[in-house]
Amino acid sequence: MISAANKFANLWFPQNQIFLASTVCLFSLFASDAIGTFLSSVFIKEDATKDDVFSFFLWESLAMIVIHIAMAVFFKGKPISIQK
Repeated sequence: MISAANKFANLWFPQNQIFLASTVCLFSLFASDAIGTFLSSVFIKEDATKDDVFSFFLWESLAMIVIHIAMAVFFKGKPISIQK
């Protein structure tokens, strides 16, 4: 999974921006993991029921679906390096 950031940067960015793009992607990957870990503790308390946990994961999944659909809409074209 960590190599995905480098692959993304190599395909989508010009040579002079690859290092910066890889750095931002890797930082975002680890930051999102950390935020996700602590964010769940804000919504899921120690006395949470099974339904509370299910509701949290349902809303989290819906948010991710919306984000992925937005990415699919806004990244319509392939970069020149992989168009064939």
